[in-house]
Amino acid sequence: MKRRLKINSCKVRCRRGSLVVEMVVCTVLLGVVSLVLVPSLHGINQQRQAILFRQYAGIELNNLHQAVLHQNHLPGECSESFRHRYPSSALTISEVSTAIPLRCYRLMISMPVGLHQPPAVVSVVIWKPDESEKQPARSAELNVQPVEPEVVPEREGDQE
Repeated sequence: MKRRLKINSCKVRCRRGSLVVEMVVCTVLLGVVSLVLVPSLHGINQQRQAILFRQYAGIELNNLHQAVLHQNHLPGECSESFRHRYPSSALTISEVSTAIPLRCYRLMISMPVGLHQPPAVVSVVIWKPDESEKQPARSAELNVQPVEPEVVPEREGDQE
């Protein structure tokens, strides 16, 4: 036996406009989420680019440092590959002190990161001997010497 249910025409009419209201609510929610998500993703991307710049600038400064120590001249600019990767970066060389017989130079690479952020700056200090004196160059790096392990003699009672 089949029963037929009577559908109230008022319920059908009231339900017809609900899809439009749901679409408007979903659009508003999507707009709010995108207003929050897009700037935060942009900030994360800028931070990652700044971290990469600091890593590459550290490598470039190490290369320039080695060139100063082995070739006895101050570099005029960064390498071609570094300038190609970061065209807005700038190399600054300043003399910090002129202690006899050593000269102290600061090599600094800076690049603007964002509109309202400070520039990313990486620097290294190099101690270079004066050209008139013949002494080995020193740098600001730590010179770590290996430590010999201490040998403790065995006692007679410890042997098995």
